Amino acid sequence: LDVCSFGDGVACELTEGLSAELGVDFPESADFSTLGGMIMNELSAIPDDGDADIEVETCGLHIKVERVEDRRIESAIVTKLPVPEEDKDE
Repeated sequence: LDVCSFGDGVACELTEGLSAELGVDFPESADFSTLGGMIMNELSAIPDDGDADIEVETCGLHIKVERVEDRRIESAIVTKLPVPEEDKDE
């Protein structure tokens, strides 16, 4: 398991470099530009301070929120999801 740290945490920009580092494609027409924005886009409500049981799966990633402060996601663990067998053949 590779663990990467992206200097700005969940405020890091969803760039081509980050996409390449994680081996996933981010949607080009998205209404967000940061990892935190991508997480918030997947949630049905803005998390409260202290929420720590938030998990989302999007763009081939599993994201577990570790810390919420001032209703902002401050820390999250990002894990690449396994590629389904049918997608490996392409």
